Amino acid sequence: MTFATLHTTLGPIRVELFDNHAPKTVRNFIGLAEGTTEYTNPVTNQPGSGPYYDGVLFEVRSAALGPDQPVAAGGRYDALPQRLGARVKTGAVGCMVRPGRAYAGKRR
Repeated sequence: MTFATLHTTLGPIRVELFDNHAPKTVRNFIGLAEGTTEYTNPVTNQPGSGPYYDGVLFEVRSAALGPDQPVAAGGRYDALPQRLGARVKTGAVGCMVRPGRAYAGKRR
């Protein structure tokens, strides 16, 4: 069995990777996560470097609230500062949590 730990602002999430069912997919995922597999940066369309999944966008949803109301969302926004007029090339990271939705979902 192969496991991966996703480090989030809300704590680590440990997931099992089924390399016995999808060995190529698991190898590719691990290579991208570790930064050892080549890829194209989706923002710059240039060859990427480093771990691909660092800062990936995410949403946390609750079955009680339905698919259209995420409880939390966030991610890495590499091009945002430049689009907003930043003179220095930098990245941006953000997260939004809606505790009211999380609480409402628990009551349902």
